[in-house]
Amino acid sequence: HNLENAMAAALLAFARGIKSAAVQKAFKAFKGVEHRIEPCGTVRGVACFNDSKATNVDSTLVALKAFENAGKRLFLIMGGLHKGSSYAPLKPWLEKTAKAVLTIGSAARRIEEDLSGTVHVFPCQDLATAVTTALQVASKGDALLLSPACASFDQFTDYEDRGLRFKALVAAAAKNK
Repeated sequence: HNLENAMAAALLAFARGIKSAAVQKAFKAFKGVEHRIEPCGTVRGVACFNDSKATNVDSTLVALKAFENAGKRLFLIMGGLHKGSSYAPLKPWLEKTAKAVLTIGSAARRIEEDLSGTVHVFPCQDLATAVTTALQVASKGDALLLSPACASFDQFTDYEDRGLRFKALVAAAAKNK
């Protein structure tokens, strides 16, 4: 998705007469968007990514597609406040990319039902338990992704609060290797 967005931005810049050197410079300086597939550390060889802004199924699908070529190495944290959509559209992508899903929040049971038979599901009550569980089970070379497909309001102030908490949990785990 980042590449698609960059290409669209470049085309608009070129259409407005911006030189390619200026576009390249801007791309090199761009560090990404906080809470959108944001790398936030590595713990015992497990790369961790914060995609807390993924507050619906379509956004989580974009994140799963970004990990498509990584193989079945992804531990996905999902859940929060259910927004009414089925989680079943994620099944084909979870089969391609994920080792397990860790569920949190009030939507956890619904996610578990919708994804039944796809990948192993670890029911977790909260984000801290999900991060701890994933980092205990994951192996070096795996990835941990928070991409909830839900609103955050059942346990957090907003998606930013959820993302900041995730990053803090990853940072604390990295310190306590």
